[in-house]
Amino acid sequence: MRVCVCVLRLHKEALKQAAVDPSTGKIDVSILTTGISGAVRKQRAERAEMLLELIKAKGKVLVLKYNKLYEEFREKIIEKGEQVCHSVEGL
Repeated sequence: MRVCVCVLRLHKEALKQAAVDPSTGKIDVSILTTGISGAVRKQRAERAEMLLELIKAKGKVLVLKYNKLYEEFREKIIEKGEQVCHSVEGL
């Protein structure tokens, strides 16, 4: 019986160390399978959608200037209150 209790305690501690989402502090098992927490995946999807909306708003253009698009994306991120460097790195 003591062995089972120790095994369960070890299992719980290992899960905490390996699968805790640093942004939420909760256990997120998807970190074990994908290496990325659900919160980060959701944030990346929101950023990608935001960038896609910026590109679609341009209409049918042949060339997009990277610097101009980056500045517009940067402004949108600042409006949301996120840090720009982490937002761009995440994509």
